[in-house]
Amino acid sequence: MRLHRPYDLIMRGHDREAPGAEVKDAGFATHFIPSSRLPDLERGILALGPSAADLAKVDSMLHSLEQPPAAGSGHSALLEWKLPLINAHFGLGSVGEVVASLQAAVDAAEGDGGNGSGSEAARAFLRDTLAAMRRGSPLSHAVTWEMLRRSAAGHLTLQQCLQLEFWLARRFVAGEADFLEGVRALLIDKDNKPRWRYGDVKQVPGVVVQRLFEPLPDEPPLFSGCMGVTAAGAHASRM
Repeated sequence: MRLHRPYDLIMRGHDREAPGAEVKDAGFATHFIPSSRLPDLERGILALGPSAADLAKVDSMLHSLEQPPAAGSGHSALLEWKLPLINAHFGLGSVGEVVASLQAAVDAAEGDGGNGSGSEAARAFLRDTLAAMRRGSPLSHAVTWEMLRRSAAGHLTLQQCLQLEFWLARRFVAGEADFLEGVRALLIDKDNKPRWRYGDVKQVPGVVVQRLFEPLPDEPPLFSGCMGVTAAGAHASRM
């Protein structure tokens, strides 16, 4: 299953939880079962016994526990009106273009007093999304964009995905990005006033972003031969 890339980007930059129905509609999940039915899910899995090896039977059981669609079209807000907005703004060529597009839409809605600019829910969604993008780390936005670009450019194996995120995490905790500053502002000093390395995503050098996707010096790959590690396999893999 391929995820809806613009939705993936917006949720990484948006400081809120996505409703379960939206997560399913976006392709992040195959089923949406409300938490109130988790005991039924556990009993259903146990009742399958050896039949749990039959994916069709598992799928049928999961479908039987899903929350029925709400009255109306049966779609979440994502498919009702959010997806066209997300595609229009987040389907552009760069994060800088995304932010500029959101800003223009918000300015236009404020300029006409909300008349002819879509529903109030749509206008609020655009305002909240722009505010979340402005609050977040420009460097992190640029890294997320590059990560999604790489994943969309070609099918990555599970090992390649794990390797990619491992190298990013290693660079982050080594202090080469804004992760540590975000932890300080949110969890340590709790001043909620992060001092990001760059004031705007347009200021983030591409070479800085690319460097974060490379292993640290003398860093062995997680898996042998994974993601074309340089130095002709000079490092032993961790697995």
